[in-house]
Amino acid sequence: MTNSSFLSIKPHTLHKYNILRKYLGVCKIFDKHYSNCVYVDTHGGSGRVQLEGANAKWVEGSPLIAAMWTPQFPCHIIEIDPDRYGSLCESTSNCSNVSLYNGDCNELITSILSKIPKGQKFVFCFIDPESSISR
Repeated sequence: MTNSSFLSIKPHTLHKYNILRKYLGVCKIFDKHYSNCVYVDTHGGSGRVQLEGANAKWVEGSPLIAAMWTPQFPCHIIEIDPDRYGSLCESTSNCSNVSLYNGDCNELITSILSKIPKGQKFVFCFIDPESSISR
């Protein structure tokens, strides 16, 4: 897999990832009592992402944050771009709680949600289109 298929992010995206961790922390509290949380990411990207600028480094993107912070949650991750999907597969290969889907989230979401028992699970959807991430 080439580095060009991995996304690069601007420094402000790290703040967004910290907010995601806080929401997942709350989900973990509920899950402790009810064992009913599921994570869905509609724009998974490449999994691992590279921070732009002078402090360029590799960090975990939203799919890896969710999969590693909440290994007990089933994580359903969608990515439309075939190259980024390949990078996502590589990035999440050690995450047994992750199910990956290559395609348009608008076309796949109904099928994914139909696999989740209706009324029995709390579904946390992270919807973050790539326009907030630079290429």
